[in-house]
Amino acid sequence: MTRKFYLDTCVWCRPFDRPANERIILESAAVKGVINRVDSGEVVILASSILFLEASLISQGYKRDAVREFISRSIAEIAPVTERSEELANEIMEDYNISAMDAMHLAIAIDNEVEVFLTTDDKILKKADQISKYGIEVKNPGEVF
Repeated sequence: MTRKFYLDTCVWCRPFDRPANERIILESAAVKGVINRVDSGEVVILASSILFLEASLISQGYKRDAVREFISRSIAEIAPVTERSEELANEIMEDYNISAMDAMHLAIAIDNEVEVFLTTDDKILKKADQISKYGIEVKNPGEVF
């Protein structure tokens, strides 16, 4: 059975982060494991214009290019921003004190019935149980397989 995932921008960046500690090393390996599951057909990844916008804002040119290429090679479809996703994003920002960009990522994933939202953002991960009311699992990449 194929599972539908949405990866937060920080997840796409993780394999290109300096391996300064064990967490970064483990999360980087886990992200690569998720992408391998895309190649085997176990996972399909949804992206959005918000993801591409945020990736284009990465200040380091080599990392920005690598992340954008990584995203382009791995996604199945690009979801549009809808009126419903904008409304959900506003609700998520207000209810959980999450940034506008992160709220949009979550809202687009929810609006498109994604099963798993992957993030390395501790602020979002701490609110995973509360966000699950929308019918989505919020997980760290190391928690999925």
